[in-house]
Amino acid sequence: MEKESFRFLALAMKRKTTYEYAKKGVGEYDLLQILETGRWAP
Repeated sequence: MEKESFRFLALAMKRKTTYEYAKKGVGEYDLLQILETGRWAP
């Protein structure tokens, strides 16, 4: 079982997730809505 766990670890370390975000900013109204929603979240 040890060999399998080492293989999984090697595979997990090679994985990479890349995100690409738009350069467009968040408007003030939207930002305030997000923050207000966070205040009410449990």
